[in-house]
Parts: sequence; structure tokens; C-alpha cells
Amino acid sequence: MEQSYREQGGDVGSLRDIAARARDGEALARQVIAGAAALLGRALGGLANTLDLDTVLLAGGVPDIGGLYWDALLESLRTEGMRSAAVRVVPAQLGGYATAVGAALHSLALTRAKRADE
Repeated sequence: MEQSYREQGGDVGSLRDIAARARDGEALARQVIAGAAALLGRALGGLANTLDLDTVLLAGGVPDIGGLYWDALLESLRTEGMRSAAVRVVPAQLGGYATAVGAALHSLALTRAKRADE
């Protein structure tokens, strides 16, 4: 989103700044955020249709942008067809830490399995 914003003439570098400008009503910032969310919604819709998913969990800091992001993502997902209308999309409870915690838990499970084999 940062690159897209700059390529379209935006002068702010961080996603937080772009999100703040979108909340303040700047048209370019709102367009970039909604556009990126819509692309992800289409991709998730395709995956939901292909893999017969019930739930998609979004982790990281981008979902924290807020309503503009979520509304565009969900609208795009719902219009993708077939099963995607029934898919639940939820933010990870650990937010930006979800990936790191998942990696640590996986490493711990591997270590325990290796010890059990010894």
C-alpha cells in the first residue's frame, strides 16, 4: 500500500500515516487502502471457493487499519461467488504478534517431539 500510495503521488511513507490520512478523509489514501483490501478479498474469495474454507484468520498489523479496510475486503470477498459468501473472516487475537507466537509454538512442538523420540 505504501508503494502504491507513493506511485500515485502520495508523500507519506508509512502505512500508519496513510491510514491516518484515510481516516481524515484524504481521497487518495482511502482509495489505496480500499483497493488493496479489495484485492485481498478477491484472493481470499478464490481460495475459499477452491479450498472450501469456513474461516479465514488475518494476522499482522494491516487489519488494524480499521473499518475502511475491513469493509472493502469483506465486500470484495462476498462478491467472489460460490462459498465465499459464507466464509467468516476474523482478525488474529494476537494481532501483529500472531506469526511470531505461532513460530515459537511450532518450534516448541518440534523440540518436544524430538525429545520424545530419544
